[in-house]
Amino acid sequence: MIRAFPVQEGWTARVALIGGAFGAAAAAVIWASQTIAVKGLTGLAEIGVAMLAPLAAWLAWARPLIFPYGLYAIVAPFDVLMLVSKQDGTIARLVGLASAAALTFYIVRTREFRAPPRAIGWLAFLCGWMALSTLWSAGDDPWKESLTLLQIAGLYLAVACFPTRRQDMVPLLAMILLGGVIAAALGIYQFHAAGATTNDLQRLTVTVGHAQLDPNMYADSLLLPFAIALAWFARARRTLFAVGALGTMAILVMAIALAGSRDATIGLGIETLVLTTMLRAWKRVALPVTALIACTLVLFPNAILRAIADTGEGYGRTSIWHVGWAAFLQHPMIGSGADSFAAVYDQVYLRIFERYDVGWHMASHDLIVHYGVELGLIGLVLVLGWGISQWLLARALPRIGTMGDVRAICLASLAALTFAAFFIDLFDVKFVWLLFGLIAQARNVSMGGKA
Repeated sequence: MIRAFPVQEGWTARVALIGGAFGAAAAAVIWASQTIAVKGLTGLAEIGVAMLAPLAAWLAWARPLIFPYGLYAIVAPFDVLMLVSKQDGTIARLVGLASAAALTFYIVRTREFRAPPRAIGWLAFLCGWMALSTLWSAGDDPWKESLTLLQIAGLYLAVACFPTRRQDMVPLLAMILLGGVIAAALGIYQFHAAGATTNDLQRLTVTVGHAQLDPNMYADSLLLPFAIALAWFARARRTLFAVGALGTMAILVMAIALAGSRDATIGLGIETLVLTTMLRAWKRVALPVTALIACTLVLFPNAILRAIADTGEGYGRTSIWHVGWAAFLQHPMIGSGADSFAAVYDQVYLRIFERYDVGWHMASHDLIVHYGVELGLIGLVLVLGWGISQWLLARALPRIGTMGDVRAICLASLAALTFAAFFIDLFDVKFVWLLFGLIAQARNVSMGGKA
């Protein structure tokens, strides 16, 4: 008699699962080989994306701060370089929207919610006032600026309400630093590949296709990563980690120097001074970091040469501000409306004497001038109220331990970027809101389980 084969419970399902897995693997191998044969490197990239898709989906479900928000932190410095289309905007914008959706979904799914800081009221009123100003705006596309701020504010709200944990902070800081290092390395490579020299006024510019990063904006985007690397160096207990942090700072400082941005270079000094003082690491940090910055500026003196060549007009900034003041006086209380600075500048341009003629249709090159002209005193008060609230939130963070280091990073970066904002409008750029989000996340960590 032939004995019956011992069938265990669930055996058929397991066989089907294993068979399906082998079938899927075989189909994947066939698809991959055909894709590479037809598309080459592009096909290889598609395969890589397909292989990472399951991991990305799991991270978006379980750890949305790592992905997609971590990816947003990495690509934020490259915002304008990665345009998908005029309708969809940039890749950074799409990743930001995906991050807001993933963070919000996690909050709803887990029912873990942190009350946002009261400072969110300043932002809500600012978004409302900017949207209202589109009704009388003289700009060509006033809703574009208003919607940009609204989207950034939505992502900030999701981040501020997310239950960030202490163990999330190190990966988040690492991804912000990684984005800065990639941006710096790309800029340095393009500068030298173009055959540029360091003994003239030629500036580092990062270009992809027809898109180009503003050198000042590019340099300012590296200030927060530099603060993270400096804190890493100050707290490194092993020589290898200290050398790695020092090398990272060297790459960032070199890129800032080659960009020839004077506001970022001075901001770098402010950041170093504030961070070193707050970390109480003068003996460990002062000499090597000061020597690093000084040697880099001597070897790559673009910013110094530009400062020497300046006629005292800030390469036209004072002339722009002079015209901006006249434009502000036209509607001092309510402003000329969102996205209207360049249009109003052109209206007033010929009425104002300029010692340094910078031409038509200029940007404000100053946060106060920009929002004073567009949103008037009402909008300016809201912008300044939001900025001051970020200082107060950062100061309220714990002073000791890991969060004390994060507090120092946030305050030092705020000091540097606040200075830079007087020479270029930094309010609605993504890397600045990474800093605001970092402050909110550190606040949630320090609050623990408080809702």
